[in-house]
Amino acid sequence: MTKLGPPPEDIDGLRHENQVLRAELQKRIKSEKRAVELKIRALNTSGSLLFSLFDRKKILTNFTNLFETLSRFSGPREQWPSRDDILADSKALSLSWIRFAIRRRTLMFLLALAAFVIPGIQIYLVMQQNEIIKNQNKFFEIEVYDIVARSMTSGEMSAKQMTGALLARSDLGFLDGIVTEVFGAGSDMGASLVSTDADTLARRLRDAAFRGHIILGLARAIEVHRADESAMALHKQVYPMFTKVMDDAAPRVTELLKVGRDAVLEDTQTAEEVYRYLANLGTLLRKEWSLALAVDEQAQFFVAVTPLIKRVSEYRASGFAEKSPLATVFFDEAMHQFLIDLALRPQFGEPPPEITGNIEDLTARGFAELQKGIGEGRDIKWSNLKRLAGIQ
Repeated sequence: MTKLGPPPEDIDGLRHENQVLRAELQKRIKSEKRAVELKIRALNTSGSLLFSLFDRKKILTNFTNLFETLSRFSGPREQWPSRDDILADSKALSLSWIRFAIRRRTLMFLLALAAFVIPGIQIYLVMQQNEIIKNQNKFFEIEVYDIVARSMTSGEMSAKQMTGALLARSDLGFLDGIVTEVFGAGSDMGASLVSTDADTLARRLRDAAFRGHIILGLARAIEVHRADESAMALHKQVYPMFTKVMDDAAPRVTELLKVGRDAVLEDTQTAEEVYRYLANLGTLLRKEWSLALAVDEQAQFFVAVTPLIKRVSEYRASGFAEKSPLATVFFDEAMHQFLIDLALRPQFGEPPPEITGNIEDLTARGFAELQKGIGEGRDIKWSNLKRLAGIQ
């Protein structure tokens, strides 16, 4: 009995399956071959860039091969090398030389580029860090200004006093910013207030009370910073702030001198702070006078105080025959101590000189010093100012 083979349709299926398996096998072989080629190419590239010593060895090998090929001309004619052999060895030697030169220059270029790029990146990072620090300082300064503003405008006198004390120990640039914004921007406020305003007197008193603590901070700053800076450097930083305070005080003090006793007694806390404003103004005059003496800038000092002296000398000329409580504080305390310092000429940084002799004589000498320093032709009512200061 004859044995039959598989049906034709099974043979076709096996053939198709065999073709699919072969195609998949070929793909895997090609993929593995491609991976091996990529690895070899990567190794060759890295080796050609990092290990140029192999190129030198190749140059030596190719030179040896060319030399051996040319040396065959010394033998029998039948052993002479062919033209193609000479060209092949010469080409190999030339290519090795060119490859060595290119790779070496490429490597040096990459190293030089890295040498320039890395410091550039570092500089860029430093600049970014500086920008971050600068922004942080701006935010910190804004926060400090906010704290100072809230403390100075709060109802607690202790908070204002503590803030004024801290301002004395702050950076002079920071203090200058505060003085510029408060006294520079508000220098005309005193003159702009008129009697028709409903809350004129209360605003005058509050504005003066607010400024008194800053003035004390500036006066104390002169003493605090004298140990860190020379007198001339300190004068250059303090004098612009001093002139702003004097320009603001000229109209403001004149308005305060017109405030009567009844208006002062309505708000005792505000009145006390206004007393401090006038007293601290006298303290600042005395501190700046001693600093001006140390740097021999008395003329600058008298130029700065002239507007204030001119305005207060007109006090009785305005029709007010009797002194108000604020006028008493200003003339009998602030101006009195200031005139004594003008006479004694204290040394900057030294303890106040001992007062000896007649007080009336000292105040008279100080008044003469003030009159001499300001000079004539300033339209100052000296006789009226002398009477207000209690000088016979």
